[in-house]
Amino acid sequence: SWTGSATDLVSALGLSLAPKSLSQRFEQQSNDNKEFGRSAARVRSGGRAIAVEWQNCGRTWGNPRCPCLHSDPLIPDCKPGEMVRARGRLWFEA
Repeated sequence: SWTGSATDLVSALGLSLAPKSLSQRFEQQSNDNKEFGRSAARVRSGGRAIAVEWQNCGRTWGNPRCPCLHSDPLIPDCKPGEMVRARGRLWFEA
């Protein structure tokens, strides 16, 4: 479970999760190799893929000028001391 703010969570999810050797396979600066569904976003390179999905997703998107993809969860505001949960999945396909 996440105990930080919703803004911190979304910022943390924007970090690169792949080591440099893996990220070089997904460095194409285009949306041509990306798929955007209602709750999941996927990038493909050859026979490999990375996908991320959130329940209660607000939008999926990618920036064609950089090798990124996003699945943005809608997280309710949380008062200090309270907790909210967001459920999601991250896939690495080979």
